[in-house]
Amino acid sequence: MQVTNKKELKKRVRYYQDLIDLNIIEKGETYTKLKESYIIFICTFDAFNKGLPKYTFENICNEDNSIKLGDETYKIFFNTLAFEKIENDKLKAFLKYVNGEREDNTFINKINDKVRRIKRNEEWRQEYMTLLMREQEIAEENYKKGIEEGIKEGIKEGMIIKQIEMLKRFKKDEEEIIREIEKEYNLSIEEVKRYL
Repeated sequence: MQVTNKKELKKRVRYYQDLIDLNIIEKGETYTKLKESYIIFICTFDAFNKGLPKYTFENICNEDNSIKLGDETYKIFFNTLAFEKIENDKLKAFLKYVNGEREDNTFINKINDKVRRIKRNEEWRQEYMTLLMREQEIAEENYKKGIEEGIKEGIKEGMIIKQIEMLKRFKKDEEEIIREIEKEYNLSIEEVKRYL
């Protein structure tokens, strides 16, 4: 369920897919154990601004749209603002309900009863808040790691550039510079040439 249109929504769907796949198979197991998976976002906004009630994505070939990758991963984004365009009555009623408009029918009444029970269930609320806090902690840790890695990489690049400048001042030819930098920093010839 997504109630705010954050820019990272498309990256989040990728992150969730990775989590699902990591939890399905253990290290060393075959990829055949990966099952069909669906990630579904129910949004109270139009994530792609095209007015569709539902956006379904699967991996297809850019050069020939008739070729599907067939990895059995699907990402679905519902837009509750366009619930009128949905043909399936139950789905239409559900999206309408999420959008704040309630129909009086058996399906929606069941959902509403469950929502009321869950809201009263203190244990579930505590578990949800714990999971939410853990997800935020993981995001912060990953952000810090990314910054640290970026700083380390920047320092390394600075050292390489400085060393190349020094070697040029000592009138070393390009071949010697490439060999020295390649050996010192364990880089490929192509990587060293980019620094030159």
